[in-house]
Amino acid sequence: MSKVVATGGASAPEAAHWVAKSLLKQNNPADALAVVENVLPKAGKSSFAAALLMDQADAVYEIPQRRGASVALYAAVASEHPNSPEAPQALYMAAFAAMNLHDYAAAATHANAFLAAHADHELAVGAGHVLAESSLLLGKYAEAEALYKELLAKAPGDRDAEIWKIHRGTALYLQKKHQQTIDTLAPVMSEIRTPALVAEGWYRIGRSQVALREYSAAVKSLTASLAAAPKWKLADDTHLVLAYAYQQTKNFAKAKEHAGKVIA
Repeated sequence: MSKVVATGGASAPEAAHWVAKSLLKQNNPADALAVVENVLPKAGKSSFAAALLMDQADAVYEIPQRRGASVALYAAVASEHPNSPEAPQALYMAAFAAMNLHDYAAAATHANAFLAAHADHELAVGAGHVLAESSLLLGKYAEAEALYKELLAKAPGDRDAEIWKIHRGTALYLQKKHQQTIDTLAPVMSEIRTPALVAEGWYRIGRSQVALREYSAAVKSLTASLAAAPKWKLADDTHLVLAYAYQQTKNFAKAKEHAGKVIA
């Protein structure tokens, strides 16, 4: 294959594609990129042009210091070759890469474009996940909650379903729908296995119970959050709210203990 690439000619684009694929599987994106970019200017209207552009985007994504450029490259594959077999994967990856780069507006844009063009594709659930997460992080809480609900109805057995269950509750909590947060999260907590998600779920329940002045119940929920993941990302705030809940139940020793952990 490498010899065919080197000699050029009509078979070079196809050969370069397979060489690049092999190099990517060997975790060698820099060499894969070099192979592709050597052939791309000569690929013209080859039937492998879209595949080579996809290989280029994949290689750039796998090079950490260049990953930011991959979003535009993926999007270009989809826009320049909309009827190619690579187009759906490229548009999905544009959304996924943008989300991983914390560009949630771009992620939502590409995910919406994917769902508009490829609603029945096997990656539609993944695109919906990107859109829901991006909407949540953009502060579009009502939209995110509806998207999580839709995903759970469409793919209840998906490997990401536990994320959707918890983040649906988070979206409700962030809308200050405290009773609805409790009613949504409490029935699914026994189904959640990832410690950080268990912690987040009990935290949102506990926070909602504090808002509703159900302090004794909040103590149990917030304690369960810390038991699941003592150092999860909102552990400090969990201790602080727990200290407040203990204060409201007149357990000042426990209130002082948890406040002290935040200070420490």
